[in-house]
Amino acid sequence: MDTQSAMIDLFMNLGALIGPILGGFLHSKIGYRHAMDVWMMSLIVITFIYAIFNCGFDIFKKSNQ
Repeated sequence: MDTQSAMIDLFMNLGALIGPILGGFLHSKIGYRHAMDVWMMSLIVITFIYAIFNCGFDIFKKSNQ
């Protein structure tokens, strides 16, 4: 349980560090609108990866049985 909590804190803090740096870089290089498009596409990809690995394989197992 302690390891899970530490991993959640690690990734949240890592995201809090990298997010503004990457956002500022993208804003200065490609502009606000395109930076938000990149951010939206990355969130969609992360959502699909999460859904597939959390729910997807269980759905396929139930339909095969």
